[in-house]
Amino acid sequence: MSLDPVYPQLVAFDLDYTLWDLWIDTHVRGPLHRNGSKTNEVLDRAYQALRLLLVPPQPGDKKLKDAIPAIEFFHQLEIYPGSKLTHFKKLHKKTGIPYNQMLFFDDEYRNKEVESLGVTFQLVSSAGTTNKLFEKGLEVWRKRHQAEEGEREGEHGEE
Repeated sequence: MSLDPVYPQLVAFDLDYTLWDLWIDTHVRGPLHRNGSKTNEVLDRAYQALRLLLVPPQPGDKKLKDAIPAIEFFHQLEIYPGSKLTHFKKLHKKTGIPYNQMLFFDDEYRNKEVESLGVTFQLVSSAGTTNKLFEKGLEVWRKRHQAEEGEREGEHGEE
C-alpha cells in the first residue's frame, strides 16, 4: 500500500457561488452595447471572469506580476446551462476519464445527481471553495475510491 496521496484524474468546479460569489449567467445587464468595431458578438462573462481572475503563485502572495490567469488551470470547459449529468457525460467522452476518477464541487445540492454516474460530489457552502473544503472533497473522493478499490480486490480474490 502506497503512502503517497492519491488524486482524482479530473476535478471540476461549478462557477457561480462556487468559485465566485455571484451568478454570472443569470445576472445579465442590459441593454447590450457595441464593443468597439465588433458586430454580432455577445461576450460570455464566465470566460471573461476566468481570464481576469488571477491566481498568485503562493497563497497570500499580493504581487500580481507572477500571478496566472485562472483560465490556464482549466483543461476542459463546459460552461452552459443545463443538467450537470450532461456536462459530465461530455467530459467523460472528451477525456476518456472514468467517472469514478472525477470530483465535482458545486453549491447546489440538486447537482449531487452526478453521483449516479460515479462522480464524487462535494457540496460547497456559502463560504465558497476554500482550501479546507477542497481538502475535504479530496478526502471524500479518496474514501470512496478506496472502497471501490477494495470491492474490486474482493471480486478478484474470490476467483
